[in-house]
Amino acid sequence: MGACSARGSWNEKRRPALLAIFEDQVYGGTPSQEIPQRTDRVGINRKALGGKAIREQVTIYFSDRDDGPQLLIYQPAKRPGATPLFAGLNFNGNQAVGTDPGILTNDVWLKDSGGQEYVQQANFSVMP
Repeated sequence: MGACSARGSWNEKRRPALLAIFEDQVYGGTPSQEIPQRTDRVGINRKALGGKAIREQVTIYFSDRDDGPQLLIYQPAKRPGATPLFAGLNFNGNQAVGTDPGILTNDVWLKDSGGQEYVQQANFSVMP
């Protein structure tokens, strides 16, 4: 499984091999059945960041459960049309990406400086 120098060998050999490694060791496989999806806009502020941005917060659900990842979107407030979107993943909740006080706090597992795990919930922490 080394480097490949032709498009055909990339598409036929190397790409499938890399996808198999990621499926086995990182992300897992894509389910074969259809996954029910729904979204819920949990907040929108059309004057975020001093009126420069529109902040939208959306929960994405991939099952019938009432939990799912939280999507935080900032868009320019005065945009003439479509704008690019940068998507970043983190495991510390949306509150960790900025100081905007309007960002909703997500429940996340964190570790303090001593390695003690705790759950950060709705603007307060609960130690186990």
